[in-house]
Amino acid sequence: MIQRALSLVALGALGACTLGAAAPKEHFYRLPASSAHDVCDGAALEGAIWIDRFDSSPLHGERAIIHAHDDGLTLTQHNYQFWVDSPRSLLTASLGDFLRETKCFSGVSDDQTGADYQARGRIIQFERRKRGKTYEAVVAIDIVIRSSQRGDNLVAARYRAVKQVSDDSLSAFVAEMGYALDEVYSRLVQDLSERN
Repeated sequence: MIQRALSLVALGALGACTLGAAAPKEHFYRLPASSAHDVCDGAALEGAIWIDRFDSSPLHGERAIIHAHDDGLTLTQHNYQFWVDSPRSLLTASLGDFLRETKCFSGVSDDQTGADYQARGRIIQFERRKRGKTYEAVVAIDIVIRSSQRGDNLVAARYRAVKQVSDDSLSAFVAEMGYALDEVYSRLVQDLSERN
């Protein structure tokens, strides 16, 4: 009798789980188009650049949007909120798009073998950070651009940008992440122009 009562309770609990609220809908975000333009003012480097797929921690290799907590130590992944691709792929593509738009190289190559320059990046931060009652879009990337022929580095630096998000929506965060990346890549282009 007791065993039957326990079975009925367990069955009722299982039924309650399946009758509960539906799981939240998944949302996917892409980076906004860059606001880059021809900023090299005719000082383009002769030759094409190839961009290697960015490196990252395993956490930044997944598509879930990363949330950094106030304590500065804790990171969590957003449930049901994803990038359309991993940050590694998104940032590799966005750097290529930015360099095409700015025309700082003769071209951006899809093939490493014919490229005059190589770019490598490592994602340090690419996250939504809570600061008190507000949010920030934070990006930090180590970028190295190397001459394929000479073997020397044109640029080897960490680029970081933080943008205040206007509200707590993820759409606002994604828009500000686009501005943060434009800032990071603009500083990279400035460093390249000074080197040229």
